[in-house]
Amino acid sequence: KGSPGTVVGQLDSEPAHVAKAVEPHRFKFWGRPTFDAVPFLDDANQEAFLYPLDLAKAADPEAFPAPRVRVRATKSQQMKLVQKLDESGRLGLLPEAQVRMAYRNGLFAIPKDEKRDRMVLDARPPNVLEDNEERWIRSLASVAQLGHMFLQPDEELRIFAEDLREFYHAFLISPQPLSRNALNLSFQPWQVCKLSAFDKSLWSQGPLVPALNTMA
Repeated sequence: KGSPGTVVGQLDSEPAHVAKAVEPHRFKFWGRPTFDAVPFLDDANQEAFLYPLDLAKAADPEAFPAPRVRVRATKSQQMKLVQKLDESGRLGLLPEAQVRMAYRNGLFAIPKDEKRDRMVLDARPPNVLEDNEERWIRSLASVAQLGHMFLQPDEELRIFAEDLREFYHAFLISPQPLSRNALNLSFQPWQVCKLSAFDKSLWSQGPLVPALNTMA
């Protein structure tokens, strides 16, 4: 059964929070988003995946106050962040009129190892307006699923728990999820006009909001 180990001491304070400021060079994205999840979803999840804004509550900050979030990055790192996302096809740029400004997302990083961080979208604001879909989530960690499997005498079940590399960042998304993924940042068109996500029509739109153009 193995040894349970030995207690050698006790902290007299709470452990430090692992969330940290964004250092874009530590984000490692693989390829560009290419995975279309829609064919693998049932009708209810397809609707939620494609049209989250249609299913959300009205964006009324008085009725549904959103928690305050921020993109944890300096001004220079903010620009490097959007450049990093743009290079891999994971950036969208939206006029403020197309964004629920009071419900934009924060963003921070979690260390993975000495060279890499995991990018985390702080989606608590848009979550305030949405009802959770829990049918499949509740089954993910359930050992009861093994009860539906029948093995022949010469068969064996092997489970591999290796994490898929930046899995969600490979998803293709539609316009409504892109708007939902708007970050709590704004840029003038001249600041982002050289990015591949910039369209000439955006010159006349005023401040632009960067958005994560994939799942988070």
